[in-house]
Amino acid sequence: MIVRRLLRSCLTSQFSEASSISTHDNLGEDRPQFPGSRSQWTEKLEFIQPDIYDGIPVYRVMNTKGQIIDQTQDPQLPEETVVKMYKVMTQLNSMDRIMYESQRQGRISFYMTNFGEEGTHIGSAAALNPKDLIFGQYREAGTLLWRGFSLDQFMNQCYGNCEDLGKGRQMPVHYGSKDLNFVTISSPLGTQMPQDDSTAYRSVDEVRYWDERDHPIARLKYYLVSKGWWDDAKEKAWKEQNKKEVLQAFARAEKKLKPNWTELFKDVYHEMPQHLR
Repeated sequence: MIVRRLLRSCLTSQFSEASSISTHDNLGEDRPQFPGSRSQWTEKLEFIQPDIYDGIPVYRVMNTKGQIIDQTQDPQLPEETVVKMYKVMTQLNSMDRIMYESQRQGRISFYMTNFGEEGTHIGSAAALNPKDLIFGQYREAGTLLWRGFSLDQFMNQCYGNCEDLGKGRQMPVHYGSKDLNFVTISSPLGTQMPQDDSTAYRSVDEVRYWDERDHPIARLKYYLVSKGWWDDAKEKAWKEQNKKEVLQAFARAEKKLKPNWTELFKDVYHEMPQHLR
């Protein structure tokens, strides 16, 4: 729960500085800018009576500059843990960008990004016991990355190659790992088409502003810098290493062969039916 508090704050978004939403500036207030929301911020995590609020308050620990608002809410996580959180979040973001472009180029059939949700993934995963089962969905790859699912494993699954743990029997991004207690993702069909298009709810300018100025990764980076745990040199070195690792895993996965068709029904039945043998 303590870990979740710090990272949950990474997801909150504000758009008061964007010219495309100048109407928010007229409020003269720092308020959550979620579609249809009339909420206020709060630094208290507590049960409420929703009928007495104009809008349910949005809990946060840090502001957009990574500054802790109420010091009693700072979980005081060690440097090693927070740096790992930042690296996993940025690596997930890099993988998303490369795999999304791969899908757009027709190199894989399907992909869904995790943009903007990195904070909730890592905060939640870090707060869980490794033995806890995770029933994820296809925009929660960060929880699996946190637990140690390798870039090669992600790429192999998306390409459905011979080293894919699912042997090519699942759509891309439908990850699963028995070793990491992550139940294989399943998905509904035909029910989430509007949600897949961010511009259905926000303008392109709003999305761009949030991505550049109020992103959960940016908030955590500000926090790291303020602690003296991160600087420009470390950022440059990590960016280069991160990009190299993702691209190398991508290249390896793309070159591997598809699974043999005889693998189709293996590991499906306790005893293989006679007509499939």
